[in-house]
Amino acid sequence: MFDNVKNKIQRNGLLSLLQHIVAGTQSAAGYAYVPKAEAEKLLKAELSFISLDESVKNDQGQIKAVASQVAIDALQATAQQAGEVKKASPAPVEAQIVTLTVLPEVRRGGHKSDSYPFDKLAVFPQTGNAFFVPATEAKPNPAKNLASTVASATKRYKGERVFTVRKHVDASGTVLGAHVIRTK
Repeated sequence: MFDNVKNKIQRNGLLSLLQHIVAGTQSAAGYAYVPKAEAEKLLKAELSFISLDESVKNDQGQIKAVASQVAIDALQATAQQAGEVKKASPAPVEAQIVTLTVLPEVRRGGHKSDSYPFDKLAVFPQTGNAFFVPATEAKPNPAKNLASTVASATKRYKGERVFTVRKHVDASGTVLGAHVIRTK
C-alpha cells in the first residue's frame, strides 16, 4: 500500500489518515472529516481509495471523506499481513532447572582466531616482519580494506605492537595487494 510514496514518514501519515477515514466510513455517520490538504495528498497517492465532498465541512474547515471498498479491503489485508508477521514470532523458551557440579568458566568476547597472523610478526627489519594480502576481484584495494583491521590489531596490543599497512603496486601502477608490517 502506498508503494509509490518513498518517504516512510509520509507513507505512515497517509496510512494513519486512511485508517481514520475507514473508521469514519464504517461508523454510524458513514464518513469522516479530514483536512483538505491531507486528503488531497492521499488522493494523489491512491486515487481509488477515497472520495471527497468539499461542500460538506465541519467547524474547523475540514471536508467530508468517504473510504471506498477498495481502501477498506486494502487496509484489512495490510492488517492481516501484520498479524501474520506477529504470529510468526517463536514461542517463549521454557527454562529448565538443573544442578551443576562445576562452575562453568567465564567466557567473554569472541575469542575467535585472527584471520591474519598479527601475533606471529617480528619487528621490522627482522625476518618475518610482514604479511602480504593479494588484490582480488572482490577486493581490488586490500590496503583500504585492511586499514580498520590493522588499527584494531594495534589497539588490541595496547601499544606493545604497532602495525601499518602499505599498498603494493607494480611499475605500471597496478595494485597487486597490500603488506601489513609490524613497526614496533
